[in-house]
Amino acid sequence: MDTLTTAPENARTFNIDQALNKPGFSDFLAKFPDKDTLDMDDAEEIEKRFKSFELKGKTAKEVKNLYIGEIKNETGIKLEDADLAAIDEYLDEAAINNPEYILELTEQLRQFKELPAAIAQKTEELRGIEAEAAELKEKGDKLKQEHQEQKGKNLLTRRLTFSKRLKTYEKEIKELDAKTAGRGIAGGGKAADIGHDKSHLRSIRQELFQDSKIAEMVSAEAQKKTKQMFDRTLGVRGAKKATLEDTEKVAELYGKLFEYDDDDETPRLQYMSKKKTQDEYQTTINEQTENLIMRGIIEALDKLPNQGLTLDKVESSIKKFLEKQKKVGTKNAEDSKDTMLRMLEAFATTATACSDVKRLLLTRVIKKLQKT
Repeated sequence: MDTLTTAPENARTFNIDQALNKPGFSDFLAKFPDKDTLDMDDAEEIEKRFKSFELKGKTAKEVKNLYIGEIKNETGIKLEDADLAAIDEYLDEAAINNPEYILELTEQLRQFKELPAAIAQKTEELRGIEAEAAELKEKGDKLKQEHQEQKGKNLLTRRLTFSKRLKTYEKEIKELDAKTAGRGIAGGGKAADIGHDKSHLRSIRQELFQDSKIAEMVSAEAQKKTKQMFDRTLGVRGAKKATLEDTEKVAELYGKLFEYDDDDETPRLQYMSKKKTQDEYQTTINEQTENLIMRGIIEALDKLPNQGLTLDKVESSIKKFLEKQKKVGTKNAEDSKDTMLRMLEAFATTATACSDVKRLLLTRVIKKLQKT
């Protein structure tokens, strides 16, 4: 029997045929530069590429789910897997030419998912350390006060028992001070650890949502979808059919996308390619909202009779529009109220269809609004 005979092929743990029956793997192999010369019986090399293919597929799915969830949470826009097909192409290329990137991206995703929970746990631990330190300090302060009281008595009586008690106090105080200091050091270390984790999480988010090629591709898709949503209500055709409620939904979306606190530095996807476009949408939202509110007020007042009116009837007919004083488009409360007053005053003084009775009652509504 020939002792140099190799083990049979079916003894191998990797099966080339099974791998080639995996949907998409043969397409992946065909993208390699050596596709024409690849030895299709080289199990070791094909297995290496198959592992890269599977990791790439898993990573691509996680990445797309991350962005789909982020965009839905921020905008309400639901992207489909097909909308982010460019990510598959990009990761295919990376898996072939730069497989280390896939590993780095996989690790980023893992940390991005796990760090918030780790930060929350460490924060809870820090609260416990701080509470323990506060309790130790309170005990120490109380002990020091008792120590001073006993020390005064000892000066008066010179009794040996008090002298022994003083030494006990001093020992206990020293121990408590050491424990308090230890908790302080532990708390400082834990706080520094939390700070490091938060900084690292932010840098990962910066990479995932702003500074990477994938973020650039996803932002481009998000911009396209956002523009479609805005234009559906604010565009030339959309504006003709848009209701006040439609416009307010767009104003709410605008607020979610672009209005953050000054100290909010959370890296986000770019939903508008240019600041000018963003400002133009804001102007359009406000103008359209004002026009729709004014149209609604005019239509409501026109339906009222010119005689026999009461203040309650006038206020009731335009109640839902008066409530808009709190929020007109993207304006703040003060600007919204000023806008409402300006529109009502203009209507009361210039509208030819406004009867004297309506004008009088509307003037009273304006006076009341000015005082709120």
